[in-house]
Amino acid sequence: MSLSTRTNLFDALFAEGELGDADESGARLSVRVQEAGKLNVPSGRLIACDPNVVSPSWPMPPFTVSFPPGHYPVLVSLVHRGAQAQGHPTVAAVKVRLSEQPVQRWELALTPDQDPAELADDEFFGYGVDAGTGCFADAEAIAAMERLVDDGEGPLCEGLAEAEGAVNVTDAESGLNVVAFQAGYGDGSYPTWLGRATDGSPAAFVTDFFVVPHSTK
Repeated sequence: MSLSTRTNLFDALFAEGELGDADESGARLSVRVQEAGKLNVPSGRLIACDPNVVSPSWPMPPFTVSFPPGHYPVLVSLVHRGAQAQGHPTVAAVKVRLSEQPVQRWELALTPDQDPAELADDEFFGYGVDAGTGCFADAEAIAAMERLVDDGEGPLCEGLAEAEGAVNVTDAESGLNVVAFQAGYGDGSYPTWLGRATDGSPAAFVTDFFVVPHSTK
């Protein structure tokens, strides 16, 4: 299976309602989309990472593709198992929507040191999750992120402990915010994809946590 064919799921992951056939356990899957507010990206450069393991001394490089600075909505795909959508949902994917234009094609979002020619068909570049958490933030928000995490006792971590899916927290010192979310089923490595509109312009970034089986459509 080509990993890139997983992007065929993205439209369904961000549409409310039942998600195809039952999963391997026989439970029906349904999707609810959470609006996590807007992300301030004044540099026009985006990072995706586990906020607990990034710091000014160990930064995460931004993706190579930039876009106009602005405030962009963040959408969280929450997947429930069971027809009544009961129980705690799982974060299946998170999207930063850059444009109202539909995505025509997807490609891996890359950082400057990553060469897709090095990858086999079923391999990807992604970010490592060691604390069950992922996030999107502006490239200049590393120091703000460290303050918001504060060794697991900051407002970002406190907010996630109470949240169903994602939290949007602003750093008072810099004015930059971080949108953090539970990373699927937990620790691992997860890819972020760049969606391009018909004219080639960036339309969205999506991190996929491999919660929904590829065969489910």
